[in-house]
Amino acid sequence: MASAFNATTVLYGTAWDGASLLEATLYSCREAEVRDGVRRTFVYPWEHCAAYNPAYGRYVEGERARLGPTHPLFTTQYELKPLPGGGRLLSPAVLDMMRGQHAPEVGGSPLSTYVAGLDVAGEAPAAVTSVRGPDYTALLVGRLVWRESAELPEVELVRVYRWRGESHEVVYPQVMRLLSDVWGVRRVAVDSTAIGEALALLLRRSLGESRVLSYRYTQHSKSSLGYGLQAAAGTGRVRTHADDGSGEWRTLWEELRLCRARYSASRVLSWEVDPSDGHDDLVNGLALCVEAASGMKRAVARGRRRDV
Repeated sequence: MASAFNATTVLYGTAWDGASLLEATLYSCREAEVRDGVRRTFVYPWEHCAAYNPAYGRYVEGERARLGPTHPLFTTQYELKPLPGGGRLLSPAVLDMMRGQHAPEVGGSPLSTYVAGLDVAGEAPAAVTSVRGPDYTALLVGRLVWRESAELPEVELVRVYRWRGESHEVVYPQVMRLLSDVWGVRRVAVDSTAIGEALALLLRRSLGESRVLSYRYTQHSKSSLGYGLQAAAGTGRVRTHADDGSGEWRTLWEELRLCRARYSASRVLSWEVDPSDGHDDLVNGLALCVEAASGMKRAVARGRRRDV
């Protein structure tokens, strides 16, 4: 019908990537505008809408504070800037924000609150055919820092542990001792996909249901985990400890630098280090650590009046 009668066609929505139908149509319409001067494109970022609706403006400012000004969901949905086809999970500018100056710790302080992320590897390295070899089981421990009036805590990474090629019977008691006796973590997020399910179950039985978050990886749950890490990194809510010369610190930063991101048309984020470049176990552990922190509430001091 549109072809037969030259009917007007209207496309509308928010930006995503340069390959979408909306972006392709915008490009062709802008080319036509240059030729004949007839306006065909109408783009209104959030600031334009906020001028007419201050409540909306306050909402978007809150989203910018929560996600960070460079977060893909903020730049596409509110600033209407399309994403590139792929690239880094974390930009160089964001990585610079993540470099903390605090020293690593060797054990928990009773005055601090700790969370952890545990990425679980398989037990049989001989069966692994990946070019990068068998994965590591990675445990990352972070200290929570609450800023005044902040809704979410900041995570200061204080320790990184990893094991490779060891059975879960060997790894479990070590992880349990670290979580319970050394750090006294309030919450740990565990990769409970496949082989990790058994380890997550054992930890729940030992630490209690409230202290263990079993995080099963699916396409959508890993996307959510990646967006959560991007939001925390882009708003300064996660920082690594200072360089202590350890192999774990160097490997973590190498993985962060190499981790790539791809965004589907349905806004699902997939991310990993290419197997030919190395591993991404520590990035996964850090993302899980951030996820564990997101469920924590600020402690409120309570008292009771006493009349004398």
